[in-house]
Amino acid sequence: MKLRLLFSIGLLFLLLSCTPKPKLTYYRVKHDSQLKIYDYRSRTADNDWGGVGPQTPEVVPLFTRPKSTSGTLRTKMNGDWENFINALNNNNESKLRYLKADNTALFNSAGFPQLESLTMGGNIIMLDEILGTWGRVHTLNPVQITEIEKINYITSPSLVHKFVVVGWREETRETYWTNPPKGDMYWPLVAGRSVWIPLELLEEFPELPMVITANTSVYIQKTPDMLNNPSESSMSAGESATVVEYYPSGSNVWGRLKSGGWIALLWYPARDDLQYPTSWKMETLPPPPPQ
Repeated sequence: MKLRLLFSIGLLFLLLSCTPKPKLTYYRVKHDSQLKIYDYRSRTADNDWGGVGPQTPEVVPLFTRPKSTSGTLRTKMNGDWENFINALNNNNESKLRYLKADNTALFNSAGFPQLESLTMGGNIIMLDEILGTWGRVHTLNPVQITEIEKINYITSPSLVHKFVVVGWREETRETYWTNPPKGDMYWPLVAGRSVWIPLELLEEFPELPMVITANTSVYIQKTPDMLNNPSESSMSAGESATVVEYYPSGSNVWGRLKSGGWIALLWYPARDDLQYPTSWKMETLPPPPPQ
């Protein structure tokens, strides 16, 4: 009996150790210009646009069930969560007044502190489940307040999202993206229950492992961070390597090489300077970088 029990425990340990870990997959929320419902341009370009001007928050709703008629969710953001939002935005009164207003997207329906379940184009999400043509969005749990030092747009852009405004230039017939009038703004992706998004609104990050080729000389870093992190070595233009892991950071994306070290896959240091240093590329652009 004892031998059989030991065998069973050993077999269970072997099965658990051999079970592959779930793949960590990132998705970027598509912009208006990638969607047929907006005729592949800013929603403000529609002749029937009922907004007050050529710009508006590029809102994408998250539904309470995998069904577009299910409606969105409201999560109360008072107490510690309000402090968290305030800290994310450097306690800037002007920004917070705009962010918490009942006519600028996040608290439209019921007013502050009732946060509506939504995101905005270009932001990153992860999915906990896929059901048919819908994905269940990975969110923060409202009963587990997170320390601002650990979770923010730079460290966790899939859990802290950036406010994005979409606009339409009538004279050039172009869609553009910008920050709201008060500058960079952030909010936590938190929901009191499951929320869902149609998969057609998402672009999945290219599957890993993936062989990429440098377009120019690319520094290989010890960690995915350009600050206070001297380069170890570099890839020359035309040189190839295999990326095995992603690390999104703010509006940038880093890739860990199979051979060791990290390289920038998407580098966005300034609004007019988005760079793809290698052959890695996505159609969906990230939110404008912090200014």
